[in-house]
Order: sequence, then C-alpha cells, then structure tokens
Amino acid sequence: MGAVHLGVEGGDRRLPEILKELKLALQECGRDVGRHISRRRREADAEKKKSYIETYLPHVGIALAEILALTEPQQKETFEKLVSILERSRKP
Repeated sequence: MGAVHLGVEGGDRRLPEILKELKLALQECGRDVGRHISRRRREADAEKKKSYIETYLPHVGIALAEILALTEPQQKETFEKLVSILERSRKP
C-alpha cells in the first residue's frame, strides 16, 4: 500500500470532515461486529437449551406415562406429541 498524504502541513480544511467520516465508518463496523457476536451468542444459547430439552424430555415422558398410567403405544404417541409441541414453540 502506498502512503496517503492528507496535506496536514498546509492546514487542510477537509481534515475534520475526513476524521468525522472515519469515525462514523468505525462506529458502523463496531455495530456490525456487535450484531455478529450477539447472533452467535443467541445461536449458542438456543443450542444449549435444545440439548437440555433432549436430555430431560425422555424422563418427562416416562414420568407422564407413570402418572397417567399410559400403555406403550399411548406413551410413544404422547412422547411424539410432546417433542412436536416443544419444537414448534422453539421456532421463531
């Protein structure tokens, strides 16, 4: 890259304008980085919650089957409905 000469020695009148534009460009870059980081954090949180659900959902299904005295086919059907409901509620 070549050097950029701003003409500071001569008291360039455009220098404040250039600095202002540079500041605004850096602020925009910072906002973009912030959005990127926030999106990654939300995705990680959603994945963590999903893993919790997948971990404890079978136990909830078994407990429901015991409480409601469900047969094996009813238990499978209830478990599938429970998974379906939780997946629908997790989608934006």
